[in-house]
Amino acid sequence: MKKFVIAVLLSGTMMGITGLAEDRVFQIDPVHSSVQFRIRHLYSTVVGRFNKFDGTISGDPANPASMKVSASVDVTSIDTANGAREKHLRSPDFFDTDHHPTATFESTKTTLGNKKDSGSVTGKLTIRGITKDVTFQGQFLGSGVAPQSRDRAGFHATTTLNRFDFGVAFNGALTNGMTLLGNEVELILDIEAVETSAATGQAGDKPAAK
Repeated sequence: MKKFVIAVLLSGTMMGITGLAEDRVFQIDPVHSSVQFRIRHLYSTVVGRFNKFDGTISGDPANPASMKVSASVDVTSIDTANGAREKHLRSPDFFDTDHHPTATFESTKTTLGNKKDSGSVTGKLTIRGITKDVTFQGQFLGSGVAPQSRDRAGFHATTTLNRFDFGVAFNGALTNGMTLLGNEVELILDIEAVETSAATGQAGDKPAAK
């Protein structure tokens, strides 16, 4: 859904890489990032993830209002450690991936938080062809040059969605008045991004496998 993606990235980049007055572009490194979700099932919680996603963070780090996030998630890559469940989640009961294989996020506003290295990113999230405004809250985890690479930056961000807002409406009623699934879904983003060449759109290094 999630993708994604992608929330406090902007405020974090701005705070962690200072003293610059030019636009920079950071590409999400999927090898060192994750897009996860949590939803209630009966009396417990199911955790899943999307294995394929990408996105960029761009703008002038010295000017938070200029920072932009653009991200997409391959919804067909949903992974809950259960093949039968994943097949159902791809069906029209849930994501209908035959018609809507991709979820996207485009930021519209970045706001710094009251706590150090915190902030929020608001934008347009599209799932199943339905677009809604959502706000991610998150934290900048730091930045710097990694071994044999260009600048990297890390972020953690979350938001909670009502899945019915996006047409993900399958459920089941139980005899005690409860429902099979909760309406709210928590999205959890852990993002590491590497600086790219704005002219070519290529990452400054190849993501390591470890």
